[in-house]
Amino acid sequence: MRHGETVWNVEGRVQGHQDSPLTVRGEEQARAVGSALSDIAFAHAYVSPSGRCQRTWELMCERLPQKPPVTITDEIREIGHGLWEGRTEAEVKALTPDIWARYRERPDEFLGAPGGESLHQVRRRAFSLLRRAVSTTSSGARLLFVTHGVTTKVILITVAARPLKDFWAPPPVYAGSFSQLVADEAAASVEADGAYAGSGFRILSWPRETI
Repeated sequence: MRHGETVWNVEGRVQGHQDSPLTVRGEEQARAVGSALSDIAFAHAYVSPSGRCQRTWELMCERLPQKPPVTITDEIREIGHGLWEGRTEAEVKALTPDIWARYRERPDEFLGAPGGESLHQVRRRAFSLLRRAVSTTSSGARLLFVTHGVTTKVILITVAARPLKDFWAPPPVYAGSFSQLVADEAAASVEADGAYAGSGFRILSWPRETI
């Protein structure tokens, strides 16, 4: 799941590792996803340490019949955007126009904002967690990941065997949406920058909004 809508989402500010609170709509989205998933007994939850994900998780738990064990992990934190964080798109474009253009037009060649991360780095850490989570969980169990927009999209296009240059192609990952993957432990190995088709996962459903 991507966290609920935040104040900076509405203001068009880059969040990355920085944070802003959920809006009223964002809180409603979190509760709605909790209700939508309330018939699932999750074996474990993995949650980003960002405040917006922590709050989303807290509100989801109001609607889940049983709170599963939870691990807070940086591996599914949002992409670090360094110097860009807290700034609007217009401010970022004025500050680092060439780097911003590469991020938007050639995301596979994007090396990160000053002090930030690339999409390749996000993919490495996210799939490190996914592989480990699957390998330590019983067959047929359900796992929940509460994470971010860029992190979710990197996971989805990798599982769909699409290269990172397609990062901005549809579908978008809206705030408060969730997706479903099926994992095969035996095949769960993704090369850091190459073998997309060997991810060991398949998409059961693309990002779904609840409200």
